[in-house]
Amino acid sequence: FLPGLDPGGRKFFDSSITVTVFALFFLTVLRRPSLRMQRGFFLEDMSVPLRLYGLLLLVVFLADFIESLLFLHLPVDAGKINRELIDPFIFTVVAAPFIWMVLVRPFKRTADAEKVVRDTLQAQVVDAIITTDEQGVIHSFNPAAERIFGYTAADMLGRRTDILLKGDQHLLDDMVREVVAGARSGRCAVSWEMTGWRCDGTVIYLDVSVSRVVLFDGQMFLLILRDIGVRKAMDEALRASEERFRIVAEAANEGIWDCDLASGRLYFTPRFIEMLGFREDELERSFAAVESLIHPEDHDRVMEEIDNHLTRRTPFTTECRLRTRSGAYLWFGIRGQAVWNADGKAVRLAGAVSDITGRKEAEQALRDSTIRFRQIFEQIEDAVLFFKPGTCSIIDLNPAAVRLYGYTRKELMAEGLSLVCRADQLARVSNAVSGIQRGESLALD
Repeated sequence: FLPGLDPGGRKFFDSSITVTVFALFFLTVLRRPSLRMQRGFFLEDMSVPLRLYGLLLLVVFLADFIESLLFLHLPVDAGKINRELIDPFIFTVVAAPFIWMVLVRPFKRTADAEKVVRDTLQAQVVDAIITTDEQGVIHSFNPAAERIFGYTAADMLGRRTDILLKGDQHLLDDMVREVVAGARSGRCAVSWEMTGWRCDGTVIYLDVSVSRVVLFDGQMFLLILRDIGVRKAMDEALRASEERFRIVAEAANEGIWDCDLASGRLYFTPRFIEMLGFREDELERSFAAVESLIHPEDHDRVMEEIDNHLTRRTPFTTECRLRTRSGAYLWFGIRGQAVWNADGKAVRLAGAVSDITGRKEAEQALRDSTIRFRQIFEQIEDAVLFFKPGTCSIIDLNPAAVRLYGYTRKELMAEGLSLVCRADQLARVSNAVSGIQRGESLALD
């Protein structure tokens, strides 16, 4: 359509048309409404190919442009062989350095930087990172793996993972199969606990995570292994501690309680529930639920003692009545100790509770007996005196004795039996007391 153009002009026009057509094509595609919502994802996925393609078009355009300029200055009768040599020469001189400067060198620097970062990360992580192929052959073995298992990377590359897991190798094989099967449903990683072996034969406990890495020519499996020996030891120590606590709590016959003051959640041992007569699921595990069981006459006093302990750090030891499942009230002795944080705020309150109903009943029975004794002691018509052996000092006497001797109670208590007995009678009384101490029963006139 352009017969007047020479060959150089046609090459220049050809390069311009190529760049323009493909640029318009991509702009048209990206401006379509159907791709407008996905444009960001499309550009993100196609950013590198588009840049490479744009650079390639630019290189072709520059090469053709320079070639067309050379053709304009070549004589018309230049041989065909010269024109055939100019084309690859231009591409070699123009394209090769440009591609090296713009593409190869930046990509090489990026690859070197990524390798440094990758090697640094693998050297710093505390978990063993191992990559294997489908046959379980090890392809990489990071420094943490060397530290955990005791093997060097040179020793392990090309060997199977069964040397590390031995008896639990079948578990790893099951994990790999599960990862491959789960890839169809979107599950990309599986984590189990298993045992491994160091190079010296000692057993280690591991948390193993397996994930699948898809490559252009196959697939690899990424193994992340964490040494959980310390955690296992801590778990065992905690279990043993809890077992000792349970034995002590049962032997002490006391209920143990522990309250989280922030949430109001309350932990208590089965003995605590048993003393109140409730079943396990009948008593809510909260401070408010237990507070509602306090006798109304004791409630304010107990809450004030708790508040003083939390705010003023006074000792918390109290006695109160709690309502049981039957509705009856029993006496309980409660001891507690709070835990304060760095700001001085109480965050936890724990302690023990014991059933003291028997003691309280005995104390009440003693008080009742004392009252009955005093009533008889005060009302009996015979004179009754209590005195100490040896000194004959009077401890107590009833009103009948005051009336009999004619002295005041204060005078009798101060002077003792010497005020109402002659010296020879006092000696008889002392001898009688000695006989009573030997188990004899005596009466004196």
